[in-house]
Amino acid sequence: MNRLNIIFLLLILLFTNCKEGNIRDKKYGGTFKINASDVPDIIFPGQVLKLSEQLIINQVYVGLVKYNTQTLNIISSLSKKWRVERNQSLYTFYINDNAYFHKDICFGKNKTRKITAYDVKYSIEQIAKFHVLKQHEISFQLSNIKGSNDILKLTVNNDTTHISGIKVINDTTIVFELEKSDPIFIHYLASTNGLVFPKEAFNMYGFRSTVGSGAYLFKYPDIKGQTITLIANPNFFLKNRQKQKLPFIDTIQVSFITSTPKELSMFEQGKLDMITGVNSNYVVDFLDKNIDKFQNDPPYYIMKQISISEDDINYNFLRSNIQNIHLNSINYFDFSKVFFKEPVAQEITMY
Repeated sequence: MNRLNIIFLLLILLFTNCKEGNIRDKKYGGTFKINASDVPDIIFPGQVLKLSEQLIINQVYVGLVKYNTQTLNIISSLSKKWRVERNQSLYTFYINDNAYFHKDICFGKNKTRKITAYDVKYSIEQIAKFHVLKQHEISFQLSNIKGSNDILKLTVNNDTTHISGIKVINDTTIVFELEKSDPIFIHYLASTNGLVFPKEAFNMYGFRSTVGSGAYLFKYPDIKGQTITLIANPNFFLKNRQKQKLPFIDTIQVSFITSTPKELSMFEQGKLDMITGVNSNYVVDFLDKNIDKFQNDPPYYIMKQISISEDDINYNFLRSNIQNIHLNSINYFDFSKVFFKEPVAQEITMY
């Protein structure tokens, strides 16, 4: 290859890299500020009782599968594919071999390790043990797993936690064998009861552990204060359909203002990008006060009605520059694909 060809090749590579960099710059970065109207107690898999806890935990941890926030269909997460057999009583999952836990001292200084099928089994069994010892109501999905009767007999002094119907074939394959057919068992795995955490972290920190494997990690290891800050996990294993590395947003700040008038005021001041679960009693006055910001082309504010039941209707408000966010009836949030982009006015075609 002569010198002229080498220079030409370098120019092509430089142009390609600049082009990819520009594309990346358009989606990546920024701080997303959201308020949850309740204060979390414990943020750990299997112990979610509040919206704020669910909102945070689904960004920090992953399970075998998760919900598509737009359709609420089950999609892959930690597993790259799965197989259902024996009239929906045998579920086999094949795990991504490039998924890692967040770096933490529990693995050694500035170290992490790969997530395996053993971690999935361990996490589900530990969560099940917690529910049994706390005398929580046990779901059909858990009691329907073969061998679950053994764990239902646990006592405080019994450290044995083993469900024979959860079988690890190898590091990347895990099987769930059920007593009876259950078409919604996979939804159990998509819940917070199916989120995965490392044994090393649980042994070191217990339920205070903040070591997950999701798109975001806790900026500070101790959960305290009026705001929780999550930062992008640089080693997150998932990409979008365009093969772009996730997540896009750098930082998520979650506040816990329980006063609706105060959170609406902060939203108006630009101190919040999104607020959730606004009671209908406050909506009319807020719309009247800001009607121009909803009716502008493009609008500044967007309102989404969330119906939990016929008698329980609330509203979420967000700024229109928040892209690729889907609000659903179960308040399931996945911010890994969300990004900032200024909206454009609708083009009117004249005929």
